[in-house]
Amino acid sequence: MYNIDKDMAQTRRLIISVMSKAFQENGIIISPEQFIILKIIDANDDIIQQDIAVFLQKDKSAVMRMVNKLQGMKLLARVPNENDKRKYHVLITKQGLHEFEKAEMIHTEVLSKLMINVQKDEIEIMQNLLGKIQTNAKEILNS
Repeated sequence: MYNIDKDMAQTRRLIISVMSKAFQENGIIISPEQFIILKIIDANDDIIQQDIAVFLQKDKSAVMRMVNKLQGMKLLARVPNENDKRKYHVLITKQGLHEFEKAEMIHTEVLSKLMINVQKDEIEIMQNLLGKIQTNAKEILNS
């Protein structure tokens, strides 16, 4: 049987390590995982914590801890939902947007470095393969 799960996990860990190192070296105060949360929020104007949890496939309490930490850093704010007071919209603050933009530049640079010597057709094959694996995994989860 294939050991693709080990390879994917090791690649993910290495990418996160490289990204963490680059963020630290460039004075970025957030982690790669916090960056992903800011990226999700930046791309979705009207998002609540539950949506972030679904997107990240993490439990709500884990996402709440991450959002609380980012809010404590003054990078995020919560605004009550007008229709449901139990839900809060999560917004990036001005300071959060500034930090996100700095991190996004470093993120882009790191990804470019990681893709050196990788041909465009190889990237397309990898994206196609990962897409198939994701589709299969979703089908298994939904069955």
